[in-house]
Amino acid sequence: MRVTILEEAGYHEALYGLGFSFGLTSDEQGLIMGTPMFDRLEKRAHLLAGLGKGHDKFLRQIIMWVEVDAPLI
Repeated sequence: MRVTILEEAGYHEALYGLGFSFGLTSDEQGLIMGTPMFDRLEKRAHLLAGLGKGHDKFLRQIIMWVEVDAPLI
């Protein structure tokens, strides 16, 4: 089976929303890749991603389009 990621959307928005839960972002500022705030949120996201029980709720905001090449049987 071969899976190819065609497109991904919502990653920055999911991190931005995650920041609200921890008081790390506000409405006035954006989230720019490479800034200390972005790096901090990304690190937090990696820690929460596998926990389940609602801790990884931000992952629901990320959409991925994939192509799956697999046999029918």
